Amino acid sequence: MKIKTTRFGELNIPEEDIVTFPEGLLGFAEHKRYVLLDSEELDPLKWLQCVDAGYLAFVVLDPRIAIDEYDMHVSRECAQGLRIESPEDAMIFAIITADDDPAKCTINLQAPIIINRKNYLARQIILLDQQYSIHHPLLSDDFPTSATSGDNAVP
Repeated sequence: MKIKTTRFGELNIPEEDIVTFPEGLLGFAEHKRYVLLDSEELDPLKWLQCVDAGYLAFVVLDPRIAIDEYDMHVSRECAQGLRIESPEDAMIFAIITADDDPAKCTINLQAPIIINRKNYLARQIILLDQQYSIHHPLLSDDFPTSATSGDNAVP
């Protein structure tokens, strides 16, 4: 499938790589299909590019890279809805809010994205635990200087 994007030009994306959010993302309910794009320049960050709106893309990161002790609970209902059978089936991402000043970049730890790596069904959830912020500083003391992504399994 060919998609046109404002950041990456025209991309040829295999249909099986399309991540489907049946409920959309918070604030973007009408946009349900995305693709995860790696970026060598931004590793371990990734792009979550909307398939149907080429202008819409989010920078995402496994939140456990930003905070070692990041701990979240996926409800049984959410896991069943995404057909997640084991923690290894799940990838976790959080949306980054970028700024020209890297010191002002933040990560939304309170509304992570869960993606089933087997079927690419996804959902953004809101954690009720107030220990996490929607504007956690990305370049904080918690963020490792030589970050590498883990296996993205749900803890």
